[in-house]
Amino acid sequence: QSRGLGDVYKRQIMNKMGLWFYLSLKRQTKRLFFLLLLLALPAGLWLLREAERPEEDAIAIALYAGESDWNRRVADELLSGEHSFEFYLSGSEEELREDVAARRAECGYIFSEDLLEKLESGRFKRSITLVTAPSTAVDKLSSEVVFSGLFTVWGRSLLETYSREGEVFQGEKEVWKRLEPMYDHYLENGSTFAFQYETEGRTQLGKPSMKQTFPARGLTAVFIFVMGLTAAVTVCEDEKRGLFSTLSGLGREAAVFSCLAAPVFLSCVSGFAALAAAGQLSSSSWILEGIRLIVYGGMCTLFSWGLCRIVKNPLAVACLIPFFASASLILCPVFIELSMFFPWASAAAKFFLPYYYLV
Repeated sequence: QSRGLGDVYKRQIMNKMGLWFYLSLKRQTKRLFFLLLLLALPAGLWLLREAERPEEDAIAIALYAGESDWNRRVADELLSGEHSFEFYLSGSEEELREDVAARRAECGYIFSEDLLEKLESGRFKRSITLVTAPSTAVDKLSSEVVFSGLFTVWGRSLLETYSREGEVFQGEKEVWKRLEPMYDHYLENGSTFAFQYETEGRTQLGKPSMKQTFPARGLTAVFIFVMGLTAAVTVCEDEKRGLFSTLSGLGREAAVFSCLAAPVFLSCVSGFAALAAAGQLSSSSWILEGIRLIVYGGMCTLFSWGLCRIVKNPLAVACLIPFFASASLILCPVFIELSMFFPWASAAAKFFLPYYYLV
């Protein structure tokens, strides 16, 4: 019977939490300034993203791959790669030369039909013909990109051939199925070619652990954190006015927590929209990012609840907001990874919630 009474009490608490959460949501959505804050984050990050877009078009580079399937693979590698040039396929050698002459393309590359055979035999001359305009200055730079794409495809072919004919792998079956994912992994993770720096005292210099060029996630994390602190100020004022005076014990704490959770939840929705506006969400990552935001919002709500219970004075809580906001922006990896310059910054950042969302 006591267990049954306990279950009834828990259901009552959950029902009251839901009611307080709904009433708090309704209260927040009637505040025009609060709604403007929620809209400001997605709008601001969208404008920031648009401002970072390059104003000039990419430099056009023409390619003629002929009828060879292997040449087409090299061309596809260049067409899909991320670089400063815009490669495109020409229908014929004559069309490529006309595009370069008319400056529709800065230069062009003509692959010989037997390009792969020439590479394998070591006869590299006349394997790729470069067509340039007299005044172009990008032919040497684009050649580096073309050879990079070429050797990306050729390296895969060499490794595949070696996995089948090399003496090391004699007797091994399906070696290429195991090697191909490794080839892709080490080709793309930046570890194939790397530098290690040491001081005169043979002390190795640590490399940066994080790079962030667009601060969408960092600003979103700080925004949700600050909104949780602002909600704590409001709840402390409500307690002083006696809004929760009819409640006691667990029911009172449940109501306080629900009133804190409602604005944090709305700020998480705003943060999710902001990440989408900033181009930080893909079709495969939006569910995971939504779960992260929910967990992070719960952490911010719990932190604000603890602050209400420790400080209690709404004015004192309000005075702490600039400290938490500025420290989070500086110490956490919002704009830069400060620990690259000051090792102690990594430990100090762990005292602020945005760090856990970002890392």
